[in-house]
Amino acid sequence: MSSSPLWKRARQTKKNFGFPLVLILLLLLSALPHISRAQLQAGRAPDYGQKQPRAEFVPGEVIVRFKTEAAADLSESEPAPDLRTPRGRVPMRVERFAGSEIVKGLRLARVPAEETLEAVEAFKRRADVLYAEPNYVRRKFATPNDPRFKEMWGLKDLGDGYVSSAGNDIEAEPAWSITTGSAKVIVGVVDEGIDINHPDLAANVWKNPGEIPNNSIDDDSNGFIDDVNGWDF
Repeated sequence: MSSSPLWKRARQTKKNFGFPLVLILLLLLSALPHISRAQLQAGRAPDYGQKQPRAEFVPGEVIVRFKTEAAADLSESEPAPDLRTPRGRVPMRVERFAGSEIVKGLRLARVPAEETLEAVEAFKRRADVLYAEPNYVRRKFATPNDPRFKEMWGLKDLGDGYVSSAGNDIEAEPAWSITTGSAKVIVGVVDEGIDINHPDLAANVWKNPGEIPNNSIDDDSNGFIDDVNGWDF
């Protein structure tokens, strides 16, 4: 049995193993950030291989802008033109549309519906084309910014107490997504009348072009004096 005191043996053990222990701790600490990053990366779903939402476009239609109007005209007159893609040739027909009168060199190319995106890429590779893209569908959402719109349950019923069930309305919002009307359309109110100075109506109230306001004269000879905004019958 060793005659050395216990404190001496503890001190000797610390001296013999102190440096290796410190070295191991340093190695572990230096490895921790790398382990954390690896764990984070493993826990995050990879971007590849997942279906991304695709913008809506009209199948079989490509909007093409040629570099010159002459090149655009030539593309229309080419006999049986086609496009070269990695998978083969794609038949096409280039024609004018409403945008051609506004932007020089702009044409609509019709291709097989299933080849739309391939045709876009093929057009982009052509030396006579400035740009090409699918004929994207754009939808407008014409919800009013009126702070009291939610109270107009006849236009949009939220089912929150004004009427018994949601959706019991005239479907105004889907209609506004198609059109918000035209200043050429005149609506006649045959009920209790309207407040022509109301902030929601004042800018849209009809004005009689044949009448001079507040001159007490029937300027348009229709039998009504100063009927500038119509007549209260």
